[in-house]
Amino acid sequence: MSNVLLLLSFLFLGSLSQIIQNIQIREVLVVFYGNEVSFSLFFVSWLLWISVGGLFYFGFHNLCKDRKFLRQCRPYVYLSLLLATIPALFIQLLATNFCRGYLQIPAGEIIPIGQWWGTLLVITMPTGFIIGFCFPLGISLLKQSNSGNANSNTIS
Repeated sequence: MSNVLLLLSFLFLGSLSQIIQNIQIREVLVVFYGNEVSFSLFFVSWLLWISVGGLFYFGFHNLCKDRKFLRQCRPYVYLSLLLATIPALFIQLLATNFCRGYLQIPAGEIIPIGQWWGTLLVITMPTGFIIGFCFPLGISLLKQSNSGNANSNTIS
């Protein structure tokens, strides 16, 4: 994967992350009758899943060190995960819109904070985890690409 494509994929990942975050926080505010607690619980769960995704990457990285086949598959894993964020966003939006009915909370009633927190942890998991996994994976691919260019004495 060339450096230009990797840098464009980082632009895509960052833009997609911002778009997902804005759309999702809007839906959470509508469904949970937005206040400061909904903001804080959303961002805590969002950042938690991003960090968990990053931690899972390091397990994947250690697995790839010993296996040449897995090292060669990393660009395909990266691109497929980037593309998987779009359907994951739609799943999250559906889950957000139907969570009141699933939790059997009548309209106008505020959701108890325990159910609120658990629901937001589940709702923010797909895209938060994927974005958290993709960023360090892309960085390692960029590092690998730069070291390959330095070893071959080519100008990119």
